[in-house]
Amino acid sequence: MKDRLKTMAVIGLMLAAAVIMSACAGSAKMEQKKRNAAIARDLGEAYLNQGNSTAALRELLKAEKLNPGDPLTHNSLGLTYMMKKHYAQAINHFKRAIELKPDYSPAKNNLGALYLAMGNWDAAIEILTQVTGDLLYATPHYPLTNLAIAYFNKGDYKNALSFYKQALEIEPNYPLALQGIARTLMQTGRSEDAISYLKRLVKLVPKRPAFQLLLARALHQSGRLNEAWQAYGKVISLAPDSPQAMEAEKAMASLR
Repeated sequence: MKDRLKTMAVIGLMLAAAVIMSACAGSAKMEQKKRNAAIARDLGEAYLNQGNSTAALRELLKAEKLNPGDPLTHNSLGLTYMMKKHYAQAINHFKRAIELKPDYSPAKNNLGALYLAMGNWDAAIEILTQVTGDLLYATPHYPLTNLAIAYFNKGDYKNALSFYKQALEIEPNYPLALQGIARTLMQTGRSEDAISYLKRLVKLVPKRPAFQLLLARALHQSGRLNEAWQAYGKVISLAPDSPQAMEAEKAMASLR
């Protein structure tokens, strides 16, 4: 009887050990899948940064299959589908990333930027307002600028100016905010006020013809015709065969 009890005890211990070993093996396998998913995600993001959206999509879908609960992968998939202009899929992945990680502000900002690209200003404002309230977000001037863009396109120039100014308080040399506040000032008949922002902008980014053209327009509207002539000429020298150069040539002809 004692021998039988000992045998049963040994069998019980062996079964328990087998269960533990099986659980450990399963856990190790899961961790390996997550590591492989992270490798695929990193590779996909590298392709995305290079502008190769097809290669990025291939790797990111592999990462999603290995680890479907990773919000980082869904955010990157959203960016990839956005680059490919498959907006419905992009929205789904951004929303999934946010569902998995409700405080994921970069995904919210990306979703807001997508709504801007689609011209859905109200949806952009709704999601971007959530991001601007996140005190831990490392680059708040991005969602503030995106929010300003949405208000500008709704014709709400007061709010647009407010959010552009908030963005510039955080990052005084952010080109998109400088451009945006200048455009808003010009839209409201304050071209003279826009000039100082535009001069800062073209100093920061001297080889962008669109920025130089905006400065030329502001100078022209302000009656500073000699300076406008020079600015239009700079546009032509930067991009001789561009649409911006064609506009600059027409403007210069009107100044003769």
